[in-house]
Amino acid sequence: QTASERDAPDRAQRLLDQAIALDPEFAQAYELKAAVYWFQSGSLIDSPTAQALAYAAATKALELDPTLAGARSFAGTANPDWNWIEEFEALEELVRLQPTNVRALDSLTYDMILAGYFREAIDNAERLIELEPLAHLGYVRRTDALFAAGRDEDARATALRRSAEFDYD
Repeated sequence: QTASERDAPDRAQRLLDQAIALDPEFAQAYELKAAVYWFQSGSLIDSPTAQALAYAAATKALELDPTLAGARSFAGTANPDWNWIEEFEALEELVRLQPTNVRALDSLTYDMILAGYFREAIDNAERLIELEPLAHLGYVRRTDALFAAGRDEDARATALRRSAEFDYD
């Protein structure tokens, strides 16, 4: 890992803090802060602290804009009293209201994988691929869901097929 890569989370936090200082109502900045904290959990920040920070940032984002799918997902997964049913219902409602909202569908898919709803997660990943066939996200979620469901060969096939399609030049 390069020094630049190690410094990236701190740099991201500083930039997001600057954005919030300029506009305290900038909900997406809080949503991104939640993501930065969440992805540092257990590596750069101890897990309980990172999850508490992610939860605080995500709930602030939702206070400002309740339609932010990423914030909804982070607020749920970082909450020690997470109510899976409420989380799914809220994300399903976002997907119903905004059927092309890739972020909402991805958040729902990720949460379904965590909760063990693998068939539904695989179906949602297929929908992600339909919405953005050139993006990697749907293929990654499909691979994650297949592995989690114990379908290792299908997961490997998805990953290998996508790797073969990708132009690395």
